[in-house]
Amino acid sequence: MSMVNFKSAILLVSFLAMALHADAAVRVSGSPADVSVSQNQDNKSLISSDVWTTRISELITSEYESYENGDKYRGELVDEVTRTGTGVYMWGDGTIYFGGWSSDMHEGKGIYSMPKGYTFASFKKCRIIVGDFSYNSPSGMIACYDANGKLIYDGKAEGWQAMDAYPTPEPSTEKCFKYIEYSETEYYIGETLNGQMHGFGLYKSADGTCWVGTFDNGQKVQGTEI
Repeated sequence: MSMVNFKSAILLVSFLAMALHADAAVRVSGSPADVSVSQNQDNKSLISSDVWTTRISELITSEYESYENGDKYRGELVDEVTRTGTGVYMWGDGTIYFGGWSSDMHEGKGIYSMPKGYTFASFKKCRIIVGDFSYNSPSGMIACYDANGKLIYDGKAEGWQAMDAYPTPEPSTEKCFKYIEYSETEYYIGETLNGQMHGFGLYKSADGTCWVGTFDNGQKVQGTEI
């Protein structure tokens, strides 16, 4: 394949991914093992004010991948071009995905979030999806969270459709999506249970390293440093 055709193929894949992204949204009016959410921390204000999305943007500095349309990426690549493995991607409009990738598509465990003021068209009031993805779509078990990090659905999805009753009747009040700040340079973004990191998330350490994966009661279980 010529270099021109190769670049054309990459642009086509990126265009298709952007189209899927656009179709998904609708406009609406210390150490992680030792630290839990403080009792005076207001998760509603931390999530809805978008402090956490600013943190994500700050993670992807100029030394990482950036694109002409304003998108940017920090993570694993194949042949220095194709997003495959684990990574954090931020669209120019503020949409965020971090987790598993394969051939420039969301694949495996991940977190997909719409910009402030948007929700997913197929999941009413859901701003953040955490769970299994395949070919850019939720595929398997997912959790949907509203703009304040409150759980509204915990069940199966296939091709942007909930396979169980939506919203979940009486969802857990202990399972939330949170931004936990340990210091100015150390924080966690992701799922929690009873105030501890539990589920899928991103932990950024004080030394600048970033770890994406699954947690169990405040402990790292399986993931990748990017």
